[in-house]
Amino acid sequence: MDLAVIDTGGWQVTLSLKEGKAAADHHPLLPLARKIIAAHPYPKDVDIDSARWVTEVALELHKKWQPQYIMLVYATPFFAYAFRSMVEGDCQLVVDQVFQEIERFLSAADFSPVIVGMGDMELVVDKVNLLDFEGIGVAGGPLAVEAGLFHPSPQDLNLALFLPGIQKIVDRDVFQQELGGNPLFYQRFPDRLLLAEDGFIFRGIGSLPRPVFRRSRWNREIPLASPLSSLKTIEDLTQIAPAVLQELSRGKKVALILVEGVGCASFPLPCRRIRNTHGWYCYPGGGHNQYWAVTAGLHLTRWFYPPGMAWFKEDLIKPYPFSGPFSSLPETIGRRFRGKSAAVGNRSIYTHVFSGCQITIECFARALYNQGVMAVLRELEE
Repeated sequence: MDLAVIDTGGWQVTLSLKEGKAAADHHPLLPLARKIIAAHPYPKDVDIDSARWVTEVALELHKKWQPQYIMLVYATPFFAYAFRSMVEGDCQLVVDQVFQEIERFLSAADFSPVIVGMGDMELVVDKVNLLDFEGIGVAGGPLAVEAGLFHPSPQDLNLALFLPGIQKIVDRDVFQQELGGNPLFYQRFPDRLLLAEDGFIFRGIGSLPRPVFRRSRWNREIPLASPLSSLKTIEDLTQIAPAVLQELSRGKKVALILVEGVGCASFPLPCRRIRNTHGWYCYPGGGHNQYWAVTAGLHLTRWFYPPGMAWFKEDLIKPYPFSGPFSSLPETIGRRFRGKSAAVGNRSIYTHVFSGCQITIECFARALYNQGVMAVLRELEE
């Protein structure tokens, strides 16, 4: 049984990750997890110290657990840029500090790094309001650049054609004909997928009602830096996972490090530019489908969670209550690798869902509300 251990500062509880119910605390990593999360309270998402928190926890896990594979998520730039009004100089200071923390980890731990920038961000200039449509306009999350339109009326479709801020309107059948993929993906796909123009975000059902200052650009390329030979020739984000698994099979110790809010224009290291696209489709930086493509090695149409999905339809019936909208955990690098693995990240939900590691420690934060720290312990094979 996979476990979730939640620490809110002076109080802990151990639960089944799938059921969300109290669970028997029989897991060899449980004492270690409890000790680490109690000793490392999370600052908050928009605090620059959240990057330091990732490094501190990762170094302790390295010392106490000695994993061969570790995945680190530094989402500090994304949160700082999106929810704070910052000038470019301050943005650069955030990037510098995050990469100092990455260097501190790599200097103290003997891992070969695979560092991926998930994409640059840009200023938000306006919003596209979908709440006036007769159909259902779904724009989940704080800064949606993709939205789903369900049961649109003819008036809705006509309005969408002329509404400022909409770059592209894609019919479900057209998307499937052009990009193919899993039939289950299209069972959840909206009738129309809306893509925002540069500088615009959508507001609809599921949007977070907070001021937003920056959004992810449409980055058709993202940066990759690694000294590993198998990573030096890849051209596409889906090639990262098999290359990492290949290096692990050769006995290498590998750290996959994902940095949100940083792309080719702001990446401070020598890097290789790789495709962040599937056909004409461009992955939004830090979105669930980009995480899937990097860690599972497959494009979004091979999964079950399309852009613009109406997540709320499954809220009351799904398992994994601490895994956000996801009702299953994907086969990513951590689940495929048979050796010792760990993950640490200051992006809640995505860190444990997309790492699949034997032990994951992440912030327990929802919509910027800091509720503590969570450790996820995967059931270990005999």
